[in-house]
Amino acid sequence: MDMHPAILVAAGTVLLLSSLSLFRKLIPAIKWPYMKKSWRLLSYLVFLFLAADLIYLRALFLPATAYQPTNLWIGAVIFSVSVFVLATMKAAYQLASGLAETEGEVIHGRNILEYDQESVERTKKELAAKEEELEKTLEELYLLRDAMERGKAKISSRKIKKLLDDLKGTTSKPKKVR
Repeated sequence: MDMHPAILVAAGTVLLLSSLSLFRKLIPAIKWPYMKKSWRLLSYLVFLFLAADLIYLRALFLPATAYQPTNLWIGAVIFSVSVFVLATMKAAYQLASGLAETEGEVIHGRNILEYDQESVERTKKELAAKEEELEKTLEELYLLRDAMERGKAKISSRKIKKLLDDLKGTTSKPKKVR
């Protein structure tokens, strides 16, 4: 019996076993249920292919199939398919891991943006309140100026000082006036 087909099939079987171990890592890494079902189905198909490889490997040692000329071709195809399955599984595992990391980064970025948006909204409200305060103080100052220009109103310097301090406080840090 020629051992080359048996060696190819045995090597393909080892590659399929390592592919199944990658399936065991890949399926829990996938977070989307509809994709888990597809990958689980693929793992069952690889398992069936592995069982077929083992049956064919056993059949290679039977006297009726030991010297078939197609054994080498079939062994080469089985080995090639096993290499392809392993390469595909490694790529899928790397892709799923990368997607999981990227998803985590996107969620973190979204949380930061939401927090920053809340901060912007708070700042807008504070600025609107300060602007309203400034408008009121300016309105009082203009009224006082008009009254002083007409000379009709007697305004104490204490009241003017308070209004100016209020105005100064709204343009910089707010100060409490007693």
